Amino acid sequence: MERMKRPTSLVLFFYIQCSFVLFSVRPSVAKSTFRLTAEIQLAQEEIFRLHFIAGDSLLLLSKKKESLNLAIPWLRCKQQFLQAFVGEDPKDYYDFKLMAADFVENADKFSLDNNDSLAGFAVAEILLFKALLHAKNSEYISSAWDLHQCHSKITWCKKQFPDYPVTAIVSGALDMVLGAVPANYEWLLHVVDMQGDIEIGRQQMLRFLQTIQGGQYECMEDEVVFALASLHASLTPDQPVNPLLLRLLKSGVVRNELIRNSWAGILMKQRENDRALEVLSHPYDLSATLPLYFLDYRLGVARMRAFDKRASADLYRFLRNFKGGNYRKAAWQKLAWMRLMDGDTIGYRSCMRSCLLAGDELMDEDREAQREAQEAVVPNVFLLRARILFDGGYYRKSLDELTSIAVDFPLTTKDRLELTYRFARVLQCEGREEHAIRYYQNTLENGRNQSWYFAANSALMLGSIYEAHHDCSTARKYYAVCLSLRRHDYQNSIDQKAKAGLKRCEH
Repeated sequence: MERMKRPTSLVLFFYIQCSFVLFSVRPSVAKSTFRLTAEIQLAQEEIFRLHFIAGDSLLLLSKKKESLNLAIPWLRCKQQFLQAFVGEDPKDYYDFKLMAADFVENADKFSLDNNDSLAGFAVAEILLFKALLHAKNSEYISSAWDLHQCHSKITWCKKQFPDYPVTAIVSGALDMVLGAVPANYEWLLHVVDMQGDIEIGRQQMLRFLQTIQGGQYECMEDEVVFALASLHASLTPDQPVNPLLLRLLKSGVVRNELIRNSWAGILMKQRENDRALEVLSHPYDLSATLPLYFLDYRLGVARMRAFDKRASADLYRFLRNFKGGNYRKAAWQKLAWMRLMDGDTIGYRSCMRSCLLAGDELMDEDREAQREAQEAVVPNVFLLRARILFDGGYYRKSLDELTSIAVDFPLTTKDRLELTYRFARVLQCEGREEHAIRYYQNTLENGRNQSWYFAANSALMLGSIYEAHHDCSTARKYYAVCLSLRRHDYQNSIDQKAKAGLKRCEH
């Protein structure tokens, strides 16, 4: 019997020895990496062109070559972020949060264990994406915590790798986002001890764009151009576009729907409607996996400003195809305006009833549309036409509409405020600033206790006029007045511009 047990014991001994050898060499064989291979760089470009199928193919090819390259789940997180951010589907948002949590845990440990600069940057970037999505879904406490973690990680990266250029992407974007936090949420930044500066952030991102040409980080160009242009349109639309960014926007329009959307947004905010229509009239990229239905909304608004009847079809197409909640109220409001300008008051009221029931109230445009629907007061059609023409940059036509209002024409309190405000806006844009200042001051004085945005934006415009003339003391006074006015339409965007103006006047 003893002789029968010895072979078994011998086999067990060799098995244990072999297992020891196998497990002892496993870490060196199955070690994670974080590398921007050629396939990864191409996948990055395809994903930010919304070519998700092509991006997936490249990531599968990368996985066959380097299954433990953490750049693969990084790009999958970025793709899922775009899916959730653009499409606004709650399931995509939930999936992104799961993917992001898993990636951050693994990549953060890798970055610390290996002192890896790219992994550290990637963690910070995904944390920033989480913060943006949390904010977009009104989860502001979670957003602030993500921003805090992002800030900590990017600070670590800058300390460990002071010359690493890629950190400027997150660092710059973070500065711009923190510098634009609405006044009623600034207390969150104080809790987590953070602050930002829009101009410093923009300069960081622009310097990155200047340094990447021809290198391995050139694959991130579209991503940075999209981010910088989007932030410019939201935070500093009245500022001139940097020449480098302008060149990259123009070249990117034909290949990237995200860049086309951002560039059109800047042009529309700058009231260059005819140029925006040219950009929006480019054929759609049919190879894009994720349709960018917001382009239909932008096209509809741009056509409405040009009094093009095709605008209704664009807006209905947006409402029919887009599954998210943002800009749905604004779309119904624009459809109502077109009915009213055609003399169809019944159609106006019908569209505004749909506005009441549609979408969310997270965006300034949606909040303004909701308030108009709740007030249930039919707008003055002359003032409405003047506003639409002004927003398109058709100043002479807008002025004609304003002067066509007879002296004895019956006007409500809101109409009288809007009339002086509209005159001021047109006169300012035509270079007649002395007259514009008087109309702005009149609007501010008469409207500071009202809930409409005319007084607040008048204070903002007065600040910008005096800033342009290097009278920073007077400019600061009006920017401060602007920030003191609360509970009006476009609160967030007006406050952001006033805060940016104050920052500029301090430098």
